[in-house]
Amino acid sequence: GCPMGCAFCEDRRTKVRHYTPRRVERELEQITAAGFGSVMFFDDIFAMIPKRTQALTDVLRPFKLAYRCFAHANTLREDMARMMAETGCVEVGFGCEHASQKILDVIGKGVKAAQNEELLQRCKRYGIRVKAFFIVGLPGEDPQTLIELEQFIARHVESGALHDFDLSVYFPYRGTLIRDQISEYDMQVTGDLDAALGYYKGQSGAAEVVIRTAALSADDIRAAKEYI
Repeated sequence: GCPMGCAFCEDRRTKVRHYTPRRVERELEQITAAGFGSVMFFDDIFAMIPKRTQALTDVLRPFKLAYRCFAHANTLREDMARMMAETGCVEVGFGCEHASQKILDVIGKGVKAAQNEELLQRCKRYGIRVKAFFIVGLPGEDPQTLIELEQFIARHVESGALHDFDLSVYFPYRGTLIRDQISEYDMQVTGDLDAALGYYKGQSGAAEVVIRTAALSADDIRAAKEYI
């Protein structure tokens, strides 16, 4: 589950259930016994709650595993990044979504664009690689916001703070606030949502584009995704 309120996500404000530290410890024991030296935590809120991050890093410390996990720009504090680096964290993935503050506000991300930059710099200080996830074609997307996104990526790749990124095209999934209230957003449907597959990434990175904004056609959005 996730307590955040992002308008594009079907898991917004869903009940959060935590594995106990002891359960995580037992899983790590099985993983190391099987001969693995690294692990990925598919937990969107691994680095969201300081007390839990402390508990997880305490469990991880004696295993000396390399690990990857997810973080959130609104919650990854300096002490959390340090704890993670000290216990084997080699990379964090985070949903940056976009570089434009206008779009971040529209989708209810709850972060300032500057906080995304702070996460990158914080991880860089502790030697943690960062992979960012971006979405093009969100409500309000226009030529200027695309330029902001392109420049953000280029700037931080060049500085060595951003090591990898993934870029998807927005799809209005069922159960999301944007899908439920689409007439209230700068968003028009150009395809059949019920017939579309809604896949995240197809062959050779192909994307379904079933939406447009006031400023960009579906073809514009697809071209921007391919270019960036």
